[in-house]
Amino acid sequence: MSVESGHPAWYSLREGMTGEGLATVERLVRGAGIFTNEELGVAMEVAEECLARGSRSGYHFLWCCNGCNTIGFCCFGPVPLAPGRFELYWIVVDRAARRKGIASLLIESAEQRILNRGGSVVYLDTSSRGKYLPARRLYEKKRYRKEAVLRDFYAVGDHRIIYCRKIGRPGMPREDTGNRKKITTKTIPG
Repeated sequence: MSVESGHPAWYSLREGMTGEGLATVERLVRGAGIFTNEELGVAMEVAEECLARGSRSGYHFLWCCNGCNTIGFCCFGPVPLAPGRFELYWIVVDRAARRKGIASLLIESAEQRILNRGGSVVYLDTSSRGKYLPARRLYEKKRYRKEAVLRDFYAVGDHRIIYCRKIGRPGMPREDTGNRKKITTKTIPG
């Protein structure tokens, strides 16, 4: 483990979307054991849009790899008509790689990229169902504040919980402070 970051040093991060990424999204979302077929469909739509339009789609994928195995991803993007506001749409980690800091690494890395893109506030949302409790605990540990609960949003008894975290101030310089986590990053065009 890297003493400074608390994350294992053998993970690498890469950005972008490729045709291979579509299959990886499907494998990770399906294999997570949490998401419904409808949620899988939404994840695939987002990935396909990113593949077709690249960054113009408004979606940015960040992948966590252990050697040549992709073990997690997150997807984030700017909120339309809300300068400096971003949404973290997806965080998915392979079941076998959970509880090893991968989700935290993905969140922190996405936040840094959001800051570099001029973002100052990050929103994310999740379900109130019990199987999402570990995700809610993680968000709260990462200092996301519960902003709203939309009752019976997904179904009767399944509320939408919206979290928010201020990560910077509007107008902050977009200075890249360097990679202190001892991870490698590779950008894939597209």
